[in-house]
Amino acid sequence: MFILPKEILVLTITHDPEEEIMTALRMVYLTMAVVIFLGISLTGFTNVHWVLYVPVVMLTFAGLTGLCPGLVFWSRIIYK
Repeated sequence: MFILPKEILVLTITHDPEEEIMTALRMVYLTMAVVIFLGISLTGFTNVHWVLYVPVVMLTFAGLTGLCPGLVFWSRIIYK
């Protein structure tokens, strides 16, 4: 019977669940941005007010970088 060193067992068994949550959140942000942008494009780019582009840009930024501006803003306002 072959016995693996303890260091190899620790590296193969453990994983970071926070990394999986961040990846899932980033995909949620990107999905929301795509759905809003799809709604803007179906309505017509000339008919939509410029304010609707703000959440698309913020959600795309959050999805690409993992840093959500709205979440940072509200966490600083609520939890001073």
